Amino acid sequence: MSIEPYIPILYGFSKGLLYGALSAGIGYIKNEEIDSFDPNKLLKTMIIGGFVGALIGGSGLSFSDLSATVGDEIGVTGLAVEAFAMTAIVSFADRIVKIIARRTDLMKLWNKIKDFLQKK
Repeated sequence: MSIEPYIPILYGFSKGLLYGALSAGIGYIKNEEIDSFDPNKLLKTMIIGGFVGALIGGSGLSFSDLSATVGDEIGVTGLAVEAFAMTAIVSFADRIVKIIARRTDLMKLWNKIKDFLQKK
């Protein structure tokens, strides 16, 4: 069994983790109470970012190519365009997950998982 077909998914997942961390960092900085860092929120946003990145990588979309093209047109680096776009997508996905979790029984399940992880 070859790992080659999974490389775009793994690469997308790892980039998604990075952009999830960036999104969480922006969310942390925007808070009025800067001392209220919650590693659980960071981890949750990174996981969401990883899934978003894996979906994009697995779908065959190339944000790097698109970002380079757009970046050339507007005069910024492709990496800056990719970081902006992916961070926005992760933030949007995070909000959708929160809406679903808060409106369904998933919040109860999430709290049970969180309580279990905090006991360790």
